[in-house]
Amino acid sequence: MSQQDAAKQQANTRNNIRVVSIFTAAAIGLVGVLVILYAWQLPPFTRHSQFTDNAYVRGQTTFISPQVNGYITAVNVKDFAIVQPGEVLFQIDDRIYKQRVHQAQATLAMKEAALRNNLQQRKSAEATIAKNEAALQNARAQNLKIQADLKRIQQLTADGSLSIANVIRRGPSAAQGAADIEQAKAGAGDVAPGP
Repeated sequence: MSQQDAAKQQANTRNNIRVVSIFTAAAIGLVGVLVILYAWQLPPFTRHSQFTDNAYVRGQTTFISPQVNGYITAVNVKDFAIVQPGEVLFQIDDRIYKQRVHQAQATLAMKEAALRNNLQQRKSAEATIAKNEAALQNARAQNLKIQADLKRIQQLTADGSLSIANVIRRGPSAAQGAADIEQAKAGAGDVAPGP
């Protein structure tokens, strides 16, 4: 072979090596780009189905408990939702508590009526006491009058101005006056003022 053929062959070999090197570099670059696209799940390597990987997140756990007992009728939040202070999370069946409020209101009305009744009874008792005290004062006044009449009759009888028959008629009146005083005292003591 001639030198020209050897030089051509050597030039072809260099060209072949250069072409192979370019194709190899292009192939390596293409593989690198494809690896990056696959790693980042970019087209054409995107998945048509979505999935989540398991992960552990440290978060704040809050225990929620109601201040009253009852059955839950509505849940106003979804799982893992962010909530604000004061936001209503659950609704509890309030029929029992409404019934208790009505019952307490009825008991209050009953106690208020009993209080008004007691006040009325107290006023009535005070009026009865005043009436009995007035009756006692009246009986004492009657007794004083009868005692004064009896003394006068006794003086007139001693003078002889009045007959003994009149004295005998007036004697039971004095005893009746004393009995009236005792009865009025008993009536005044029967009714004591209320609280």
